[in-house]
Amino acid sequence: MQKVVFKGPFLLDKTSDNFLYKEPQSNYRHGIYIMAWKYQGKYYPYYIGMTEKYFTNRIATHLRNYLSGSYYICSPNYLNKACESTHKGYHLREAEEKYLYGPLNENSFFSSFLPCFKDDNFIFELRSFIFNLEFFLAPLPEAEKDEILALEDYLSYLAYNSEAQYVIDSPKPKRESHEELGNIEVEFNSNITFIGLQVKK
Repeated sequence: MQKVVFKGPFLLDKTSDNFLYKEPQSNYRHGIYIMAWKYQGKYYPYYIGMTEKYFTNRIATHLRNYLSGSYYICSPNYLNKACESTHKGYHLREAEEKYLYGPLNENSFFSSFLPCFKDDNFIFELRSFIFNLEFFLAPLPEAEKDEILALEDYLSYLAYNSEAQYVIDSPKPKRESHEELGNIEVEFNSNITFIGLQVKK
């Protein structure tokens, strides 16, 4: 791989031409995807993942896990503050307000997640989080699984060592060095500004 080209952004809005589950994007598979948060016209990586199957299937799994209380759910207000901190040059503290909800154990759905739906503000914030996520897809049909895993880790490494460090919520990279990937270009559409991940050679 010399260049990784991301297509998108794709949305969860059915009325949009860029609806994630509409052709041709619904047929993209095997590669890297980014769940992004948009703030003041710029994109920030929230989650970076890989799949060997259809992107839409993998992302649907994420959405089901958010809606079933299996995942931590980030506060949209926190994400906006995290993005704003990169513009103003201050460090955002880790705070309790980062998450709207976090699973305590395998029984959390009944003990703590389901009761949240009595709170209208929680429902509003959950909808805001889900429907404001935007998705970028990089199909890599010729790449081996190990190559895709290494690229996923490399992009996470870039994000955690950039201005996006308070926004990214992927697992932290497993490796501290990615010298063998240092010659790879990461490219988005020309009108896209992606904080932390745009790599040109």
